[in-house]
Amino acid sequence: MAELFDDLVRDYEVRGKATLDFLSHLKPVQGVFLRHAGRGRDGGDYRPFHLFLPGRGEEPRNDQPGDPAPGRALRLAVERKRIAAAPKVRRLPGGVVRSGFFERPEFEAEAHNLPADLQDFARFGYLTGWRKGEIASLQRTDVDIQGRIIRLRGENAKNGEPRKVALEGELWDIVDRRLKAGEVITESGVKINPSLFHRENGSPVKNFRRAWATACKKAGIKKMLFHDLRRTAVRNMVRAGVSESVAMKISGHKTASVF
Repeated sequence: MAELFDDLVRDYEVRGKATLDFLSHLKPVQGVFLRHAGRGRDGGDYRPFHLFLPGRGEEPRNDQPGDPAPGRALRLAVERKRIAAAPKVRRLPGGVVRSGFFERPEFEAEAHNLPADLQDFARFGYLTGWRKGEIASLQRTDVDIQGRIIRLRGENAKNGEPRKVALEGELWDIVDRRLKAGEVITESGVKINPSLFHRENGSPVKNFRRAWATACKKAGIKKMLFHDLRRTAVRNMVRAGVSESVAMKISGHKTASVF
């Protein structure tokens, strides 16, 4: 299974689908699945795999992108004739759909308790509703400073379609701060970080679940997900009178039903 998971990651990389969200969700799935690989191999109960996933408690959950990873890895192995046949990995019924929203005071408390180099990252998500991986992919070259527009390239968008957002007010302040934070003066001159959002040491923004959970605890709010910012952003747009079609273009939702 370790080799099949590696094959799955390589396949996603080749097809340009190895997003930050996919990789961050796959990591705990790999660890849990491999630690409990002996369970149920005689045709018994596979529920422990679901129950041991982080944040699940005792209730099966089907809303995380990484959960079907074993089934995908096995199907890929069959396609490539690495194994003759694959067992059916069924997803459990009755998954709980996430429906969390931040009110402004809650979000401000959350952002305040995040590490300083993640606060603008979260604020950008709160205002635009863009996915974590999409925000992490942004480069300085994606910012049109003159026209005050930021563009998300199609290869970095989950739905494969590029989009752009006008930078005004608080949103421009965030991007302006990040542009300045990416300029470091050294003895040999000014060193520019190509990433718009990055950690204090200059490295890319990757998985920060622990920092996010710690901030929730310090803020005294229930456990929330970064993805709850996406739901919050589109709700706030609708509340502010933004039309559904425009809000969908900003957030990147493809269908009205999902929106």
